[in-house]
Amino acid sequence: MSVPIDTALLEALYAMNRTAAQRSNADFARLSAQSRPRQAPVAQPQAPPATQPTLPFVDYYHPSVELREPIMFNGTADNVEPFLRDVEVHFRLQRAALVTDADRVGFFSMYLGSGTPESWFNAVTRQHPTLLADWPSLKADFLRRFQSSNLVAKYTRKLEALWQYGPAADFANLFQEYLTYVEWSEQVKIWEFNRRLKPDLRRLLVNHRRPPTLEEWIPLVVEADNRLRELETELEPTTGSDRDLEHSPSPSRSSTPSERPESPPPSFPLDDNLDPGSQSSKPPFRLPSPPPPPAPPLPNFHAFRPRTPSPPSYRPTFAEFPEFPEPSPISEPGPNDPVPMDVDALRARRY
Repeated sequence: MSVPIDTALLEALYAMNRTAAQRSNADFARLSAQSRPRQAPVAQPQAPPATQPTLPFVDYYHPSVELREPIMFNGTADNVEPFLRDVEVHFRLQRAALVTDADRVGFFSMYLGSGTPESWFNAVTRQHPTLLADWPSLKADFLRRFQSSNLVAKYTRKLEALWQYGPAADFANLFQEYLTYVEWSEQVKIWEFNRRLKPDLRRLLVNHRRPPTLEEWIPLVVEADNRLRELETELEPTTGSDRDLEHSPSPSRSSTPSERPESPPPSFPLDDNLDPGSQSSKPPFRLPSPPPPPAPPLPNFHAFRPRTPSPPSYRPTFAEFPEFPEPSPISEPGPNDPVPMDVDALRARRY
């Protein structure tokens, strides 16, 4: 005898078993992960940073490179800094050859001019020979001997005498060079710099916003000065252009037949039988003739002849000039007597 099977009950039991199996697997995986020992994270290898290729360091200048010789020191205070700058540049570029201080001092002494500089070095050689092997000490003694003691007053006077006469870039370079020895605030530097500019450039910069420092203000001034100089160059007339325009022939006076304007039809009658009252019988329009040239001035017949000695054969007559009394045949004319006129010369000039 067969027993009927409940299908719904079997499906419910199967679902319960499957859920329990999934829960058991999840619990087992969690317990396994907790019981496993932790491992330190493995650092991933990183690529080395890319480095730019650098030029090999050379401790001396190449012999094919020609260096400018230092300037000769002439003993003036203005020549101290340029001379030391040139000498120390050679020390740096020829450091493989000028190794010791004695080498540097020997190179330095080669560019001392005759006179006071050479006498000073000879005195150092005799009195302080230890300085010949100590370049910093020799340099300090050189500065004490030849450099101006009051640099502030010296460069302040130079700043007071400095004004812009050429490009603003040249003026700014000198202004900054002199400021090295003067302690001014940024506001005073900008005010003194602007006060010494050209009037046209100052008018152009009147609406510009000024930065707080002179280093930022100078590039703006130089750029404005360059624009102003370009404008002045463009406005300058080309040599000979105005003259050519003044002397160039106008179209109405051109001598070329193709450029001559057509003449208007005549307004006067071409036939004598035309009615004189008609419009065509009017006389043509003519430009007035130019005035005659002025007549030359007549000679002044009332002028006296200059007092020149008369030739021996000359004998003046006074028949036509009764206003001049004839001198006595006994007395000669004095220095205050009127000189008779040359009648023949006056007649020749008139006729």
